[in-house]
Amino acid sequence: MHIDHTMALDQHSIDRDAITSTDEFMSSPDDFEVVQKIGRGRRAEVFHAVRMSDRRVFAIKIFKPPNDQRARNEMEILQELRGCPNIVSLITAVEDQQGGRISLVFELVQSMDYHSVFPKLKPGEIRHYFRQLIAALSYAHDKAIMHRNVRPLNIIIDPVKKQLKLSGWGSSTRFAPGTTYEVTVGTAFKAPELLLSFGEYDQSIDMWGVGDMLASVVFKKDPFFHGIGILDQLDRIAQVLGTGGLLNWVEKYDMEAMDVEEVAVHERRRWSSLVNEENRDRADHDALSLLDGILRWDHEDRLTAQAALMHPFFSSSSSEEG
Repeated sequence: MHIDHTMALDQHSIDRDAITSTDEFMSSPDDFEVVQKIGRGRRAEVFHAVRMSDRRVFAIKIFKPPNDQRARNEMEILQELRGCPNIVSLITAVEDQQGGRISLVFELVQSMDYHSVFPKLKPGEIRHYFRQLIAALSYAHDKAIMHRNVRPLNIIIDPVKKQLKLSGWGSSTRFAPGTTYEVTVGTAFKAPELLLSFGEYDQSIDMWGVGDMLASVVFKKDPFFHGIGILDQLDRIAQVLGTGGLLNWVEKYDMEAMDVEEVAVHERRRWSSLVNEENRDRADHDALSLLDGILRWDHEDRLTAQAALMHPFFSSSSSEEG
């Protein structure tokens, strides 16, 4: 086991009723001593931080370069999402009175890396963890919040408590119908609309990330869609979903995506054609049905988080762990 390299929390209860305003939520830099670096990303570094009052160790996320707008956005959204057991809980924020830099403090937990846990999971455990992931998104989507960066790096797993938490809310934003959003968010797990720079997207981009990860786990192919560059990534998706669906989708929403003409012509494959002896135990009918409902070109046709939780894949009879 190792310390998660983003930010991780355990199950200790938090007096959330005491958090009533940003001012009350903020802490002084003197309240914590930064000890050692435990992880880094493109936009932030994470350190162990000792709270001076009780010597308890936390994880503190320090943005680089200082980005108060991003920090405040993440802080405000995580405060709004408090209470969900499958979303990381922000403990406090620290503001440097001299430079005004804001850092975020999270509770620390020992966790296993996604790539260490999921290849070894039994079918029931896959259901167990993905139900928690989708529950986190359902909670956020009900509050009109998009995560926008659902990927393995932002998955925290406690294999002892068998609990999953979704972290990495730095790219999250509030959803409002008719709004055009930036398309620079995301990674190799980007939804097709992001690859095509279509800014009128919605929460369905989060569900694409879930489907992409689920396909990786079910078919034991990580990542499932592994392209080099935008066109190659679209081609890898088209090899499964078919090029015809891509072209129809682009035409339906009048997307300015001239490059799609360069994607090779592929017929849509049946999900069952991807099943082999190595993955047969995971790729059952319900798993394939759920993937078919999530991984669709047309974002309006994808299952919502709430609908996905009602899918037979997560029925009690098939979701027993082990």
